[in-house]
Amino acid sequence: MTACTDLRLHVQNKEGLLVPRGVSSPASGWAVWQGERHLTYLLEEPVSGAGRSKLCVAFSAIGAPYDFTYNYRSSLKNVDAYRLYILDNFGSQGSYYFADHRDRTIFNAVQEFIAETARQLGVDRMDITMLGTSKGGTAAIAHGLRLGAGRVVAGAPQYLPGSYLKGAAPNILSFVAGADDEESVAWLDRLIPESLGESSRDTSVSILVGENDSHLKIHVRPFMEFAERENLDATVLVVKDLTHQDIGRAFSPYVGDVLRSGDDPARRRSLIPYQFEWRNGAAGNEVQLKVWVPPGEVVSAVFKTEQGALPLMSSHSPTYFRTEVPDGQSVWATVTRRASDGSGGLRTFDTRILTPRDN
Repeated sequence: MTACTDLRLHVQNKEGLLVPRGVSSPASGWAVWQGERHLTYLLEEPVSGAGRSKLCVAFSAIGAPYDFTYNYRSSLKNVDAYRLYILDNFGSQGSYYFADHRDRTIFNAVQEFIAETARQLGVDRMDITMLGTSKGGTAAIAHGLRLGAGRVVAGAPQYLPGSYLKGAAPNILSFVAGADDEESVAWLDRLIPESLGESSRDTSVSILVGENDSHLKIHVRPFMEFAERENLDATVLVVKDLTHQDIGRAFSPYVGDVLRSGDDPARRRSLIPYQFEWRNGAAGNEVQLKVWVPPGEVVSAVFKTEQGALPLMSSHSPTYFRTEVPDGQSVWATVTRRASDGSGGLRTFDTRILTPRDN
């Protein structure tokens, strides 16, 4: 891997200085891959030796102009795998990791870089996971399918990015496709279908999306129809009370849990997004659990420590749970899902463990 580690990103553009994100610091670990297009990246080590056979690649969503950053680094820090973050620092707000005025060398460079990195680390393509939300989810699907990666985990991706950008960000559409007319929209809308490769049917695609997110109807359902036509392995988890603007809030803990589930398909099928944390500003050691639930389901939760179950506190919502934890004890919750009409069986999973709070 050819890399330049002395990276300086204090670059002036016509609208001002690039937003500093710490990637220019020599001590930050960020580097530049010197390929057909230069790629700024960070590669983090696995938690243990057992993780050296796996690689996770994170793609970023759209940020503010000239604010090129990464997503989900904190969510993945305890995932036992190499963790690769690639910036989409092309144009003013990114390129979908795809093209610059229809020049697809960005897409080709990302493919080459990931393949080269996996090769040098000794990671098989089936042990590569691509992930991201919104723009990052679109890129994860496109690059995962083309490379034939083992898994893609995407949150509310755009199956039709040209159509999306026409209204949401025509400046990005013009950078990627060269213009913002209808022909350019149609050209970019073919990004995912034209990313199919010889090994695409080896890739498992999992999508998380909110029931009231317009992406479900406009992008996710058309993608699932495309996946069925092409005989791709694709599943979608739809949950209530989740907008597109909040997808990161649910996806962040969810993707970490999915990846830490490893090769346990039963646990992965049982998982739904949740946030579990100490409650700031509360008197004592109070924890709170927020769960995003699929339509037609209800959930219950039992908080536990090594000493046994804890009593629930009153709550304003059937998807929000609280309890008080004795001093010095770790706590987790067992979440049980069932159909609201009582049909079918139960699905159960344990949350991550919260260690004792520093008071």
